[in-house]
Amino acid sequence: MVGLRRASVLGEIAIVVVGVLLAVAADRWNTARQDRASAEAYLQELEVDLRSDTAALGAEIARAEYREEAARLMLGVVFEGRAIDDPADFVLRVVNASTYGEPVQARETFDDLVQTGRLGLIRDPALRRKLTEYYQFIERRSQSYDLQRQRVWGDYLPISVKATPLALQEWAYGDRRRRATDLAAPTAAQAAAVARSLAASPDLETALKGVARSTWSLVDNWSLMRSRAEELLGMLERRPRG
Repeated sequence: MVGLRRASVLGEIAIVVVGVLLAVAADRWNTARQDRASAEAYLQELEVDLRSDTAALGAEIARAEYREEAARLMLGVVFEGRAIDDPADFVLRVVNASTYGEPVQARETFDDLVQTGRLGLIRDPALRRKLTEYYQFIERRSQSYDLQRQRVWGDYLPISVKATPLALQEWAYGDRRRRATDLAAPTAAQAAAVARSLAASPDLETALKGVARSTWSLVDNWSLMRSRAEELLGMLERRPRG
């Protein structure tokens, strides 16, 4: 009887232990399943963010390259005697060379992963490392924007505003759909007058060369950012699903 009672007790203990182990295993399985689902949701959001980044970077690279072309055109007209072939295009470039922008890059998803301590949900160490390097690169490069912004807005913009009549500035903004206007396009005489006003500024050459040089730096940085974003997108697109 004692042996049977002991066996019964041991059997009950075994059942309890097995039940606890099964409960722990089920909880771990459920937690792992939830973690995989959370990781996949984060990865999908990162894909959206990186596609947004590549589009924003491409747009700003195009604007920056246009700004450099505008600066070179003005240098040619004012200092090298180049003819103004298209008065409207010349005035547009005088005004638009003073526009400056920076890509709006989406980093909310990555910041959330870091701030909540959930970056480890991304199990691929290579992907996790490259994501960290990408967002660190953005942070470091954004700290250098002040100088480029100063060259465009601080050095060149006042010269542009002074040299261009307000009506022509309004027309240029209207051409970019920034504000409604029915003003006529600039004439050759008006464009020539703007060129003479630009030439009267003693700081124009330095300002335009600064605009061009700042553009080189920006385009180099943004092109590298875009290539890294595209590399990350490729890694995300090739990841195992489900």
